[in-house]
Amino acid sequence: MSQLSESCPIKLPNLKYCKIILLLSFSFFVLHYTFLSTERRHKANTSTLEIKTLNAIQESKNYALNKSVLENYLGIRKPTGMFYVRVPKCGSTAVLNLTKIACKHNDCNYKFMRNDPDRGVTKIYNPQLISKNLSAAKPPWYGPDAHVYFINFTAFHYPMPEYFSIVRDPFEHRVSAYYYIAREEYLKYRNITFDQCMQRNLPLCRDKYINHSKFNILTYFCGFDKYCFENSKRTLAMAIQNVERHFGVVGIMEDQDAFFELLEETYPTYFHRIMNHHIMNPKPNFTYLREALNENSTKFIMSHRL
Repeated sequence: MSQLSESCPIKLPNLKYCKIILLLSFSFFVLHYTFLSTERRHKANTSTLEIKTLNAIQESKNYALNKSVLENYLGIRKPTGMFYVRVPKCGSTAVLNLTKIACKHNDCNYKFMRNDPDRGVTKIYNPQLISKNLSAAKPPWYGPDAHVYFINFTAFHYPMPEYFSIVRDPFEHRVSAYYYIAREEYLKYRNITFDQCMQRNLPLCRDKYINHSKFNILTYFCGFDKYCFENSKRTLAMAIQNVERHFGVVGIMEDQDAFFELLEETYPTYFHRIMNHHIMNPKPNFTYLREALNENSTKFIMSHRL
């Protein structure tokens, strides 16, 4: 705690506000890093990438966000709707289960919606229908349980909910996603390690945008527009804009305690006592039997991030 207090340059009445700054700063860094590492594919000048990456890291250390952003995130909020942007392989199953329990105990209306982006935009999985179904729920509503990208509800003449999400280190996310897909969806890869996949030049470990960008972090914060399905400067700009305007909490998987504490403090009408449930049910969704990556695989992920 003392280290956190010393690292926070802003004099605020409660230490939890420093956690807000830390979570937001790291989350913005994840978005920046995911984009910058992708940009390397389009630029031959590696030194330029290194400079930009170092700049992004330096930005992530600046915990003193501007005053307007801080004012937007501090304090108790009571929206009529809550939307969980559920990024796969970021502890989302544990987060979903705990938030559903808390929602039930606080008499909010949980909206079940079993959609998935792996087939792209369809008659069922599309922003207009999803926003319509969620908006029809009796407030205060919370949902959906599916992996759904950010939606601008006002584009379909519905009031905007408030958003929250949780992300993780992009390197760990990429590797974890590979082993999950190999185990659950592309079974022919089940007994193939990431290193072996790389050595054989197979697409599953090299294609970041597989299954219509289902496992691409940036897409979830950008939305359903076509340009959001591959990382670019425009994708990054829209993702950051959406986070600043519409997300009350964006946590990091590496510090779930702070995430759940902040979620409860910010949205008590939805998630009161969620910390109690978190402490009693620590069941993160780990990837088992994962081998450490060799140097070539590690360099590929760090420098290409396709």
